[in-house]
Amino acid sequence: MRWLRHTDDAAADALEGLSDGSMVAIGGCCDGAVVPERSLRALAGITATRLRLLCPAVALDVPAVQEVVLNGSIELITRACHEPSADTYCWTRTGKRVQSEWLTYEEMTEGLTAGTSDLHDFYSSGELHTHIRRPLPAEGRRERLMFGGESFVRKAALRPDVTLLRAAATDSAGNLRLLPGDADVFRLSAAMATAAIRTVVECETPPVRRLAGHEVDVPGQHVAIVLTGSSP
Repeated sequence: MRWLRHTDDAAADALEGLSDGSMVAIGGCCDGAVVPERSLRALAGITATRLRLLCPAVALDVPAVQEVVLNGSIELITRACHEPSADTYCWTRTGKRVQSEWLTYEEMTEGLTAGTSDLHDFYSSGELHTHIRRPLPAEGRRERLMFGGESFVRKAALRPDVTLLRAAATDSAGNLRLLPGDADVFRLSAAMATAAIRTVVECETPPVRRLAGHEVDVPGQHVAIVLTGSSP
């Protein structure tokens, strides 16, 4: 794990190596009002293209997230909604249309939990209705199973290449206490952090020596980089 100063240059360094087609998750949004702004500014300035974005639907109302979409690097948005919704579109500055598909919070968290377990795909009830959950063809893997009279559909696990997260507190071991707020957003943020290949966390307060066990929402083993006001 690396500790970096909470600066724009450090945020850009934290995203170094992000490649075309990467999956980026935005968590810790605290009902959409608070986001990892420095990391998002860095994301808006990268040269990688065809990125796939996972985020709570409320995050799309935040200017820092809108700037990332306007920049034109996002190819597909998958937003988490409390209730079944409908696919919509966003637009880049150049007038390019970006599809915004939806999953319920439960569906997105389910896919991320499978990603945390290092699965490529899994079976669950409910039909496929998004590109992001469409699995790659796999020899010997059936697309649908029947069990107890119920149908289970094969779906792709979600494993973000990077998760950008805002935390309320962190300690010297990198353990995180997430921002309080909506329970669905809270669970989704924790799943995004644990499933990602690289989790980048912003926390404006200095790290404490150690968070109590009941305060830890994301163990430090899942955290790659912390952007903070001071190192431990």
